Amino acid sequence: LFLHDLTRSHAIEYIAADAEIAGALAKKLAKDSAALDWFNDAYAHCKAIAYCPATEEHILSKLPIEKDSFVTPLDDVDGFIENAKTRLWEREPKVRDLA
Repeated sequence: LFLHDLTRSHAIEYIAADAEIAGALAKKLAKDSAALDWFNDAYAHCKAIAYCPATEEHILSKLPIEKDSFVTPLDDVDGFIENAKTRLWEREPKVRDLA
């Protein structure tokens, strides 16, 4: 995941999100609505998200993103790769009302 991806593209264009963001940059992105929307969209589209401590502290903690089995720390590389092969459809009722 690159900085320009957060501000110039949509999460739907990616299979999964691997967010390793340095502390100062994560703090700055936490104030950027496009970056926050990117993470919200990835979550709403039931995609896998891997995060580093700075991403967790400054970005994910500010969003309505529940840490389920597809939102994992970066050190769980095998889990992230396995999750990225599909989507967590069980998350869908939590992110939208389909009724």
